[in-house]
Amino acid sequence: MLKIKLLSLVCFITITASAVHARTFNELSKGPRFSITNGALDVNGTMFNKPWKINPFLTAVGGKYSTKHLFHKVYTFNDVGIHVYEYQQGSIANEVQLSFVKQKMNFAPKLNFNGSFKIEKMVITRKTDISKVQKSLPNYNFVSSGANSYRGEYKGVYIYLNYSKDRLIDFISFGTVGVNS
Repeated sequence: MLKIKLLSLVCFITITASAVHARTFNELSKGPRFSITNGALDVNGTMFNKPWKINPFLTAVGGKYSTKHLFHKVYTFNDVGIHVYEYQQGSIANEVQLSFVKQKMNFAPKLNFNGSFKIEKMVITRKTDISKVQKSLPNYNFVSSGANSYRGEYKGVYIYLNYSKDRLIDFISFGTVGVNS
């Protein structure tokens, strides 16, 4: 009888753990996945080296987007909280912005970023503290670049982490270094 109870308990724990793992994985993979490693960008499994060509980049992000012509052409993915700037010369992505909060710009995404973002295998979320980033990613040399904003750069890619006053990340901007706008 004790063996049956023990076996039942082990089965219950195994099934519960599997369900939690599956749910967590599915929650992380609902939106677009971005990863920057050694100067290369991975978008949903598609690798990009510099420069980031705009059409393959838009395809890799996936989904619907709207276009606005400002100083740069801006592609806004409303459903996933992303907008992408294209250089005036065209066909190259200048900067990508992942928005965790609603911004006031008229071309800002309508919904918040719902994907995942990694820098050198470190997952960055809205709650990631800048001191943890600085300690975990010393090669990027993240330094303050204004009120609540930190800039890091490594192997030709820059990253801005823009924090709110309550120390949560409002948005992340990243792009390639050294290309004229």
